Amino acid sequence: MFTLHDQPASGRETALKPLLIACDRWRAEGALDRIDVVLVHEGEALHPVPRIAAEVGRHLDRYGVRTIARSRLVAIEGDVAVLEGPGGARRERVALLHVLPPYAPQPLVAASGLDGPGSGGFVDVDPDPLRHRAHPRIWGVGDGAALGDGRTGGALRHQVRIVVDNIRHARAGARLERYDGYTVAPIATGRRSLSFGEYDRQLRVRGSIPLVDEVRSSPVWHLVDRYALPRTYWRGILAGRL
Repeated sequence: MFTLHDQPASGRETALKPLLIACDRWRAEGALDRIDVVLVHEGEALHPVPRIAAEVGRHLDRYGVRTIARSRLVAIEGDVAVLEGPGGARRERVALLHVLPPYAPQPLVAASGLDGPGSGGFVDVDPDPLRHRAHPRIWGVGDGAALGDGRTGGALRHQVRIVVDNIRHARAGARLERYDGYTVAPIATGRRSLSFGEYDRQLRVRGSIPLVDEVRSSPVWHLVDRYALPRTYWRGILAGRL
């Protein structure tokens, strides 16, 4: 059994990686047909973006994964997982349980007064310019801010660029730039295949490469994620070149 919960979550799509890679490995070893693989998720859909949800669903069907929607794990009693859903509590016996841990803001945010009404305890920034609603000299990026979008590392590079530009614009009295909620959440669909899910706050697919379907899982995206992106991250993004 593998679990997936709604926001707030950090890198929610990443929780699908162990499920799909395990299924790929079990199938290669001829064991998948003897395993009842279950995915429990809180939402009605597997992903807020319909195209990405359809791609994830295609691979779950291919591996024969049983899904339990609108349900969440509420307790573990020995080898029994207790789920809560529309029909009430249900119990499922498990041999292996992978849990996506809950995600919560740091108490420091509320203690410092940087949260706000409806922010859920996260830093209360305007999600467009990434500026704090009550304290204009404070800006917020990353998992600790209430941005109203998916919390992924792939979004951080865009957020940081906009904050840097907006600090300059604010000092000059110029118009601030708007962050549209862009994020990218690679989903490993197997040991050597991957889907790139790029989308924005309006849940529109945002491909970086024109005329190429990045949502459709491919070994090419696995190679990009495995070899090209780490070099880009360490030598470009962290060095401030990208």
